[in-house]
Amino acid sequence: MDRKILVFLDIDGTLLTPDYKTNSDDLPKVIETLAKRGFLFGINSNRSYEDIIPIVRQFNLNGPIIVENGIYYVMPPYDLGSVTMIVQAEDIKEKLRNELEPLAARDGAYLKWSDTVNMDRTGLAKYPLAWVANIFRKYTASIHVRSFGEKNPELARELADLIVKEGNFADYHVKATSVFSNVLIFPKSTDKGVAISMLKKIFFQDSTIVLIGDDLADMPGAQIADFMFAPSNADSELKDVADFVSDYSYTQGVIDILNRVDGILDLE
Repeated sequence: MDRKILVFLDIDGTLLTPDYKTNSDDLPKVIETLAKRGFLFGINSNRSYEDIIPIVRQFNLNGPIIVENGIYYVMPPYDLGSVTMIVQAEDIKEKLRNELEPLAARDGAYLKWSDTVNMDRTGLAKYPLAWVANIFRKYTASIHVRSFGEKNPELARELADLIVKEGNFADYHVKATSVFSNVLIFPKSTDKGVAISMLKKIFFQDSTIVLIGDDLADMPGAQIADFMFAPSNADSELKDVADFVSDYSYTQGVIDILNRVDGILDLE
């Protein structure tokens, strides 16, 4: 293959289902086969470095990982010491804690700082309102909202509105998600598209960039990538701009896309 192909994968809603599981175990083999042909596979995600690395290992990825919605990237072998900032961003951990603690005390919410992927859901079952903030994130935030241990998107939207109204985050996007019942806070200065554009300019000028994603956070990347593909569970607006939409969802959709990649990219 003369032209390098770099495939950026999203995690939540693309590689993983809403319960953080795969719906097929075959993807690592598919990736390994294409990697032997020269394909590179990276991640472009809202997640923190600590949350992404297990996914990198699970799926045998070999390309760059873009972290915290385009704040920084890490190249293989994924050493945290080799982090490269894409934008100048402020560490907001202390700021977020100072903002959330009085709001939680006032609203009667149980506030916990934890691994939000592997959170203790059983321990949250006794709380009518719990805010679980991702302990790994440094420049962005993800606050999962639970009621008696269960997701509650309406309460997540209420928290997002509260942070916008009473918090000090004018330079940040504050968005609630329905699928994961969490609130995402990230700088307005960057996004997944900015990150892809920078990496393409520095390392991959002569490469074909492919993005596989599922929600509107992937839209800026779709505008930069050469090709945009989506699983069947993707947001309808993203499907409208996708070059190909699989009939299958989540991990199975990614496998379907990659199994068809020769024909889609006209590589045959």
